[in-house]
Amino acid sequence: MKLVLLIIGVYILYRFVFGFVFPVISATKQMKRKMQEFHQQQEGVFSKHTTNTASTANKNYRAPSDDYLEFEEVK
Repeated sequence: MKLVLLIIGVYILYRFVFGFVFPVISATKQMKRKMQEFHQQQEGVFSKHTTNTASTANKNYRAPSDDYLEFEEVK
């Protein structure tokens, strides 16, 4: 009788480990990997965007010219 219960217990433990624990571990690893890929992709887009924005800002910059007009304060 004890042997039958032991075999049933081992079987239930086996089903739990290979049916639940290992899939959860593999899904967690896969999710971490996907999150890292997404994070790296977003960093690439962000750095590309900031580089383009900085270069556009430099292109639109004009040095102050001698055409500066002083305005008098109105009282």
